[in-house]
Amino acid sequence: MNMMTRSRDQNTASAERPAVRARNVLSAQDLMNAIMPAVAETAAFVPSVEVYEQGGNYAIDMAVPGFNRDDIDIEVSGSEVTISGKYERKQEDRKTHYSEMQQASFTRTIVLPHDINADKVTATLDNGILHITAPPLAPISAKKIAIKGETQ
Repeated sequence: MNMMTRSRDQNTASAERPAVRARNVLSAQDLMNAIMPAVAETAAFVPSVEVYEQGGNYAIDMAVPGFNRDDIDIEVSGSEVTISGKYERKQEDRKTHYSEMQQASFTRTIVLPHDINADKVTATLDNGILHITAPPLAPISAKKIAIKGETQ
């Protein structure tokens, strides 16, 4: 009889375990839902960049998905191009149960090999890729330097 009672207790315990586990999972999910908005609000966004020369100009491509042209600022000084952006979620009148959407901001400064002509810099935004063309003040070319002095 003691064996049967023990067996019944074990069966009851195993029948309750999934419910206990489910409660623990739900509690963990509730905890994640509470934490994630705070993490998402402070998450850093670092857009990927590619810098290259093409047609005598410097070119910068930057991935900025979700950003509109009004969200992005570009400043040029000497050989530096500073790109900054800020994306804010629109506040809507709704009850959100879970969201991984985040507000994002970034600032990247790209230092190019030569000063650029700020008056001729152009920028386009297409399908989440910001493309900047920056012509140098002087044409990009190698110059051979003659060495003066004694010859041997």
